[in-house]
Amino acid sequence: MKFESGISETLQALLNQAIHDGLASSISLSVRSRKARYVSLHVGKFSRADEAPATKDDALYDLASLTKPLAAASLCALLKQEGALRLDDTVASLLPDFQEARFQSLRIRDLLQHGAGFADWRDWSGVLQAAEDPIKHLGRLLHDEQPVYEPRTKSLYSDLGYMLLDLCLRQRFGEDLSTRFAEGIAKPLDLDGDLCYSPQILASPEALARTVHTDHPQGQTINPGEVHDANARALGGVALHAGLFGTAKAVECLALEWLRAYDGENSLFRQDTVQDFWLPYEQLPNSDFVLGFDRPVWKTSTAGRHATPHTVGHLGFTGTSVWIDPDKDLIVTLLTNRVHCDTAIPTMRRFRQELHTRLYELLGKTGFGPYGERPDKDTVRRIHFIGVAGTGMGSLAGLMKQAGYEVSGSDENVYPPMSDVLAEQKIPVMTPFDPKNLEPAPDLCVVGNVCTRRHIEVTHLRRKGLAYDSLAGTLERLYLMDRHPLVVAGTHGKTTTTSLLAYLLHDAGMDPGFFIGGRPANFGAGFRAGGGPFFVVEGDEYDSAYFEKQPKFMRYRPKGAILTSIEFDHADIYDSLDEIRQAFLGLVKLIPRDGVLFACIDHEAVRGLLPLCQGTVRTYGESPDAEFRAVDLDSTADGTAFTLVQHGQALGRLRIPLFGRHNVLNSLAACGLLLDVGLDLAQLAQSLPGFLGVDRRQQVKGVESGVRVVDDFAHHPTAIHLTLEGMRKQYPTGSLWAVFDPRTNTTSRNFFQKELPPSFESADAVIFGPPSRQDRIPPAERLNPAKVVEDLQAMGKKAYNLTTVDEMVALLAEKAKPGDTVAVLSNGGFGGIHQKLLDALKSRR
Repeated sequence: MKFESGISETLQALLNQAIHDGLASSISLSVRSRKARYVSLHVGKFSRADEAPATKDDALYDLASLTKPLAAASLCALLKQEGALRLDDTVASLLPDFQEARFQSLRIRDLLQHGAGFADWRDWSGVLQAAEDPIKHLGRLLHDEQPVYEPRTKSLYSDLGYMLLDLCLRQRFGEDLSTRFAEGIAKPLDLDGDLCYSPQILASPEALARTVHTDHPQGQTINPGEVHDANARALGGVALHAGLFGTAKAVECLALEWLRAYDGENSLFRQDTVQDFWLPYEQLPNSDFVLGFDRPVWKTSTAGRHATPHTVGHLGFTGTSVWIDPDKDLIVTLLTNRVHCDTAIPTMRRFRQELHTRLYELLGKTGFGPYGERPDKDTVRRIHFIGVAGTGMGSLAGLMKQAGYEVSGSDENVYPPMSDVLAEQKIPVMTPFDPKNLEPAPDLCVVGNVCTRRHIEVTHLRRKGLAYDSLAGTLERLYLMDRHPLVVAGTHGKTTTTSLLAYLLHDAGMDPGFFIGGRPANFGAGFRAGGGPFFVVEGDEYDSAYFEKQPKFMRYRPKGAILTSIEFDHADIYDSLDEIRQAFLGLVKLIPRDGVLFACIDHEAVRGLLPLCQGTVRTYGESPDAEFRAVDLDSTADGTAFTLVQHGQALGRLRIPLFGRHNVLNSLAACGLLLDVGLDLAQLAQSLPGFLGVDRRQQVKGVESGVRVVDDFAHHPTAIHLTLEGMRKQYPTGSLWAVFDPRTNTTSRNFFQKELPPSFESADAVIFGPPSRQDRIPPAERLNPAKVVEDLQAMGKKAYNLTTVDEMVALLAEKAKPGDTVAVLSNGGFGGIHQKLLDALKSRR
């Protein structure tokens, strides 16, 4: 198997540049799939000395912490298979001198996944080197070491845990670890001499001659063949946290053995053994470690931006790494002789990230899936939804049930209204999450965004090799491929515009299917199978699943699309406006040549994408350059009337039962797209007044004591401004109170610290609630509610910073007067504030 022309040269240039930049003096890179090696590259020299020999494919490197997966995990796996070790064996059961209570519960699996409570590192090299028996003295040091956190409550990468594992295995083996590694692992794989511990190299002139010199942080070098890690060196060069040396091909060979065993093609390891290490049912909270291996962290991992979440691997302190990606069929081994001293950390991290990201791109391994051996669409009968109680997941389950599939679901808890929706559709829901919920095995599992790769049902489906997909992927594969998708995307207005599209098509007798994030009042549910050609779908820019970190709309095959706006949002997954713009660019490029894009050119970020669309582009907005515009707006108690203009020519007068400029634009987009696909203006004009809106969009929850309580989803400053502006026109008398819940990942941070106060311009009084999850946000990034309130008061507004719903209800019950409107702005439940306020107002009456 060979790279396409030029790819090897590209990688060679990247490695040569790293050598030129002084990152290391020697680099070896090996890349392969399950069946064949793509490339093996070796650049630089054995050291920085001018006379040093050039690096060759048999060069031996100090692997540093790659010893953990390659030696520690491999030896534990062999012992487990032999019945000589159980992962739940305790330290106390293996070491006679460790009988205290904390060692009675500390297990082998806790040590392997860095959850044993130990600090990350101690420099014990001096006392170990001076000790008569370094191993016995290490035991005393570890025995007296106090935990820095409660074991199994979290993970903290720790050499000390692996040192204790070292003592356990020495006790169980009853022989030298290097000998056991050579006899049990290296020789069966024909790697003896190419994957070995330091003493074996020092004893062999041939091996010593091909050992790369490891850089020292101060620019010096240590003796070739001696392990760089001082604690491992003090233990004679043999340890389970560090000490292993190897060539790139030897590391790759052992990694391939793990991968083949994972696939069931076992030789050295069994499939169930590898599953216990890579897919453990018992995993530490918020940890990326499995047993003996690390997993990539999205966006920041040195495995690059495209490594799948099920990738396993490890880094070494000497600039080494190996990553095994089962889903993308890739093993990447990178060995260097650069030590991660303080000044090198950013440079080495950046190099590793760029190399792996570029490698995936060069190989074309950046697309979706595969997510198991997915069955043909026509053979799928039974679908199981993991996390079915979410709004989107429950709606998709209902849609699939309407489409004739046998549907089941599971969740931790199920509450109204989704429990009612699922019951109406007669969809069985199992609680809590449990592997037994996947028995008998479904044809397809849909994994909700609530799930992580540590999820117990996800772990089970991976072990069993079941087919799975995301919400967006399932909708695409099972529903959109044979329809005419109309996709509505943008930072604002998606739900209302999508609902309006679906309603207008339905009222015109087109029987559309639809999938919407909210609940259109005309239909009572956010989904419908439909029998006509059109399928209307809300194109969310949020990601689909932990394994599919791309916008949902990338799976929706838009034949017609609306792009309402592009602004910064979703700070938990996007770093900048430019990154969001790139996401929407992906949608624009999906539109085929015979497709159409309706785009609001009031937004500069939208305008910049239009030349990159290969389909027909039509524009709308308030801008005089827009093809479709709304002029002569007139607001009455019934809604808003406007004249629809195309290219400056009036097409007709339309009336919508909605308020605010944003809703006029939403209607403009929906009507423009439907005119393009064949509906006539007379039909649209007749249908529009019958649109009943969407739940949680300017929805009146009740009126008590003359005070109107309105619910709205607005949480972005632009949405807040437009929503309150529309409410002011809809309810021109009385005071307008805005009660804001800054609970999103974006509004709980200080991204919009300056933008939030002016967004409440149309309100007379503002109650600002507490931001959520502040403990997870660095102090420098947190929103300051007190400053927002201070700025509002400087604008002449009555403003309050309150921390509980009860305080807010009490204040409103005291101060709101008959004729006032209270607008509750939140994308969550907000502690049931709507009903609590209505009850309090009723009591006041």
